[in-house]
Amino acid sequence: MHMEINISTIYYYRRKYNFGLLKDLQTRAEYKLNIANKFQELQEQYEEKEPVLNSLWQNIKEILTSNCQDVVGLKKMQQKD
Repeated sequence: MHMEINISTIYYYRRKYNFGLLKDLQTRAEYKLNIANKFQELQEQYEEKEPVLNSLWQNIKEILTSNCQDVVGLKKMQQKD
């Protein structure tokens, strides 16, 4: 029996986003607008064809992570002394 190992899961690290920036009303509004636009595009895409559950979840995850990275950005890590 041969099992394939997905290399990307081995080197996976948890990305932390700087959600403290969402306290700013302008940043929060931009974040909400981007999410709404991307989900609207996704909804229009799946109205044309029957969605596959795995691809739907993959697209939702991609929308959320890309939006977080674009609007909020990654949290800067601080080393403890």
